[in-house]
Amino acid sequence: MRKTLERARPTLFIEDHSIYGYYDRADLEAFLRDVGYRWRSVHGYRDASGRAINAPYLVCVPTDGNNAHEVALQACMQYGASQRPDELLVA
Repeated sequence: MRKTLERARPTLFIEDHSIYGYYDRADLEAFLRDVGYRWRSVHGYRDASGRAINAPYLVCVPTDGNNAHEVALQACMQYGASQRPDELLVA
């Protein structure tokens, strides 16, 4: 997993299972810092039907700022792009 994260730098949406005792939250945070990510905690989201899903999550992005989500947002705002690869190349 480490090599994939270092190469691809994806945005991560992690459900925090430390609340179930599967691991320590501090270990997860240490791993994320070690592979160059920052995060914010969220306490749920709404699914496609509008139902509230309440659980702890981390939304993680690379600290170097090279992540696909940010590039896509920039392209959409600057060039009126959708998220097609050919449109993202000019961003």
